[in-house]
Amino acid sequence: MKRRQAMQMGQLNQPPSAEGIQAAGDSGLRQTSGEGVTGIPATEFSEASFQTLIQNAPFGVYRSNVEGRLLLVNPALVAILGYDSAEELLTRNLDRDIYAQASLRRRVVGEYWHDRHYWDFEADWKRKDGKVIRVRLTGRSCDATEEHPLFFEIFVEDISERNHLEHQLIQAQKMEAVAQLAGGIAHDFNNLLGMIQGQADLFREELGPRDPRIPRIEAIHDAAVRAAALTRKILAFSRKQRAEARRIDLNGAVRDSEKLLREFTGDKIEVSLRLSPEAGAIHIDPVHLEQVLMNLVINARDAMANGGHLTIETSLVKLRESEVRGHFGARAGQFALLCVSDTGVGMDKETMAHIFEPFFTTKPAGKGTGLGLSTIQAIVRQSHGFIIPSSEPGHGATFKIYFPPDEEAVPDLLPDSEAATPSCGCETILLVEEEPGMREITRELLTAGGYRVLEAADFFSAIDIAEQTKESICLLLSDLFMPGMDGATLAARLRTILPDLKVLFMSGYSDEVVTEHQPRIRSTPLLRKPFSRSDLLERVRQALSEPAQVPANAKLSGCPTSM
Repeated sequence: MKRRQAMQMGQLNQPPSAEGIQAAGDSGLRQTSGEGVTGIPATEFSEASFQTLIQNAPFGVYRSNVEGRLLLVNPALVAILGYDSAEELLTRNLDRDIYAQASLRRRVVGEYWHDRHYWDFEADWKRKDGKVIRVRLTGRSCDATEEHPLFFEIFVEDISERNHLEHQLIQAQKMEAVAQLAGGIAHDFNNLLGMIQGQADLFREELGPRDPRIPRIEAIHDAAVRAAALTRKILAFSRKQRAEARRIDLNGAVRDSEKLLREFTGDKIEVSLRLSPEAGAIHIDPVHLEQVLMNLVINARDAMANGGHLTIETSLVKLRESEVRGHFGARAGQFALLCVSDTGVGMDKETMAHIFEPFFTTKPAGKGTGLGLSTIQAIVRQSHGFIIPSSEPGHGATFKIYFPPDEEAVPDLLPDSEAATPSCGCETILLVEEEPGMREITRELLTAGGYRVLEAADFFSAIDIAEQTKESICLLLSDLFMPGMDGATLAARLRTILPDLKVLFMSGYSDEVVTEHQPRIRSTPLLRKPFSRSDLLERVRQALSEPAQVPANAKLSGCPTSM
């Protein structure tokens, strides 16, 4: 199609034949006895029709000479370049005013005019307002002599938005690939962290509070907790970490974080809050919202090493289609806006193209993980929002985050943050865990809590123990994913033997893996790895206290009543 259009454009200086117009067929016109259907001579009619076609074409068309002077332009090209009229555009020169690099056009002329045609050549052009756009050019040289082409006729397509969206799609695919990797390693990594935390908990209890070795044990435990937090961050940017979303007042959340934010920024940076009462409420995990604010403020602080101004704004805005066009994932509508802007060093286009990539950072080695902005993007998308960043070198950076407003007027009741001291027990628990180290530390923690523990490394060993033991097994504590058979299948099988068996699953995999591959366990309690001693004992006690799911006509096994 493009080749046919280019050949037709090459004949602008000579009227096309009547047969050519009839073959186009778009207008339904026919040619008869050398005259058009209107009685106008065929050559005049075809020229007028073709000129109309060019004037109404959705892509740009122009004719230029070798020196870059524009000889003919159509309205679409005027719109692409942002000029007010064709007359204004015709006063411009391609080398001086249109091409971002004049040398590129001269190279194209030198390389292509001998071949007469060139197809799908891409170049950077400048609009009237100075904005650089990416265009695709297809055309030919016309009336060429052996030494010089007299002029060029070119079709122009603005592909800036398409290229931008393609780049964002590639970035999204890269994020998904890293997400798959993160979800895969989380299970094994969390098992290791669980062993470290569990051993530290047990060792700390054995030593007693006055032992001089306690600080070292605390350091080991804290390092494991921080490593677990990093795992959660990796899963968060991959959008595979469960969010406990609730209704949050946006302005209230910003005010609650203000003191901590000012501590992060220090005395050199002036912090201003501009909070609109119309911003209202949004639906998000409060920890995630705090994480978004913290990461943006830390990035802004690092961009203003010599001081500056940080502004945090909220408002209720309505976006039009024209305002979100070209921004991947953005959409028109009404949104609660959280805007964080700074007066720092800013970023160039090359840096801006990579800011949401996982592990990409401009900070020195050891100063950043490169997960901050990718985590923010994942959190915002998980909350059904989107981000529009903007920045220029020397002019700071602005991140506008748009959240769907929560219209519900029902206040959210936050749970009490004080964790109750886990109570001990005396019941028998069947522990099924394939990792020997994790199984050992879990058994020790349960035994220290007063429970009787039977151990199994796999599905078949667990079945054998349930069939042969004379003890009353009250709870199955099983890893959700095991080689050959999963925990849900094991629980179903054991309940044919022990109808009143309570179940608690463990998993170090991401929530997305759990919910996608094991929909049957959504109503069953799940203990996330790594867990502390208090987490384990508390969740075990809760599971034992839940009413048993007893199948009809099942014979109870006589499990002791949980108090």
